[in-house]
Amino acid sequence: MPDLFDKIREELRKNPLKRFFTVYGNNVLSRGRTHEIENLEDKMVVLANNGIVKDMTHNRFNKYLLSENVVSYLNNNRG
Repeated sequence: MPDLFDKIREELRKNPLKRFFTVYGNNVLSRGRTHEIENLEDKMVVLANNGIVKDMTHNRFNKYLLSENVVSYLNNNRG
């Protein structure tokens, strides 16, 4: 999952208040750009099952909310 955490860290550096992101297939849509991450949907299931993200899906795209604990961890551990 380091690839996913690296992309999230990158987004948090650019926008420290960012908490929501949208997933479709193996792509993350963030601030109008897409990032392809291998096995992304499977990774999101693992993260949701462990309370790291919350599934906020309400339409055909999967939307996730980052927990404040993981945001703090990612901000303090720059990989």
